[in-house]
Amino acid sequence: LPIVCYSQDNTLLLKSGNFQFSKDLELVNSNDTNYYFIFFSEIPTESEKMKIMDLGLEFLEYIPNRAFVVSIPKDFNISLLSDYEILGISHVKPYHKIDPKLQNDNFPSWSLINNRLFVKVLLYKNVNISVFNKYLLDNGYKINELNVFGNSVTLSINPVDLSKLSEINEIWYIEPIDPPGFPENKTARTLHRSNVINTNYS
Repeated sequence: LPIVCYSQDNTLLLKSGNFQFSKDLELVNSNDTNYYFIFFSEIPTESEKMKIMDLGLEFLEYIPNRAFVVSIPKDFNISLLSDYEILGISHVKPYHKIDPKLQNDNFPSWSLINNRLFVKVLLYKNVNISVFNKYLLDNGYKINELNVFGNSVTLSINPVDLSKLSEINEIWYIEPIDPPGFPENKTARTLHRSNVINTNYS
């Protein structure tokens, strides 16, 4: 995959923090569906996105600046993207997924109940939540709430298992539960919450 050289800011702006984009030298697609940041020199047009999707990629969310979260199938041939001005592709890392309020083992007091950490786990938009629910149950996770419409689950975990949870392929973001007395967030139940900061891109 040719690298397009531009003197531009290659920073990923996520709710979990701002991260300097680092290009992976090769795709490691150990799962049937794998999740990556794909960084463009310019935001592709809808026509260009459709052509890329026809190759097997799925665009999930826009990430400032000029990046997208995409799902890439196993055994994808990266050379198929050589016709597009792509600066690089980088696997979504576990540390990209953790809300700042949960970083550095500094958990909000309201999220700790009886030595258990209560978190909201947001899945990628194309993850089948029923299949994921079975995975959680099969692996001994305690599910407190399942939000089918929002493609998210609320879990109670051992705090030391947060890092392990962030390594699960289908998880996109992990945040603490809302504090007590917090107004009911109706939007969270009707829209897909995300790891993406607010942007004017649509």
